[in-house]
Amino acid sequence: AEYMGIFVELASMSLYKSNSFVGYSLWLSPHKEVAQHLKSLIDEQANALGSTRFDPHVTLLAAIRDREEQDVCRMVQELASHISPFVITLGDVEGQDLFFQCLYSRVQQTSEIADAHAKARQVFEQTSEFTYMPHLSLVYADLPAESKPPLCAALTPKVTGVSFDVTSIQVWCTTGTVDQWKLVAEYQLVPADA
Repeated sequence: AEYMGIFVELASMSLYKSNSFVGYSLWLSPHKEVAQHLKSLIDEQANALGSTRFDPHVTLLAAIRDREEQDVCRMVQELASHISPFVITLGDVEGQDLFFQCLYSRVQQTSEIADAHAKARQVFEQTSEFTYMPHLSLVYADLPAESKPPLCAALTPKVTGVSFDVTSIQVWCTTGTVDQWKLVAEYQLVPADA
């Protein structure tokens, strides 16, 4: 069992190394001014580095496979009804040797986002393969390690402390390369006093 767990974790991390992904993903997305600010940073880096453009988001759950789209949507609608709106606050910019985690802002851990992730994992019967690290990516690319520290230093003041209200969960089909991804549906979170 231990070896199988290690295999599954390595297989999952390999998804983040390549430039294509699989399955459905659940996104927590900023809106209005914050979305525009973060999208402009992503686009600036894409122009400068020749990297991929994408919409700013924090992934709640990724790589949902072996389910029909209508079933995923039904399950997310139910999930959203059990999560109240909450706030996400961005932290410093870091980087890893992974295409989909090349440069990102680590989200400040709160009980709300941890609880939302745990509920999503439970609904989709995903085991915890590795520790959930909520983050908002700023660059999807394969960059040399030495190029990342100055980029992190330049981007950190532009994102650290930026916060936004999470009011919905978006369902994205994230099979293939980024240009093939598409928004499938969006479900509003339900305030606790509703």
